[in-house]
Amino acid sequence: MYISFLRLYFIGLFVLAMLLNSYVPQIAIFAPNIVGVAKIGLTITLFLIGATLNSNAIKSVGIRPLLQGILLWIFIAGLGLLSILYLK
Repeated sequence: MYISFLRLYFIGLFVLAMLLNSYVPQIAIFAPNIVGVAKIGLTITLFLIGATLNSNAIKSVGIRPLLQGILLWIFIAGLGLLSILYLK
């Protein structure tokens, strides 16, 4: 319950940061740094929401399938990036 609340809170702050970046010109000095961190955080948060991971699930399955999934994700993301860069 507490983790779910934190995830929703984070998404709300992300939307607020986007709005401030769009409509408050003084934020432009800090915006690139804040937006970069927020995007990374949102990506991780959405991954955890979608995967519905918790410590009990990881303990019951073990670390090897989790590492395999992460490596597969990196591999697929790398192939996608290479295809975008070199298959124009």
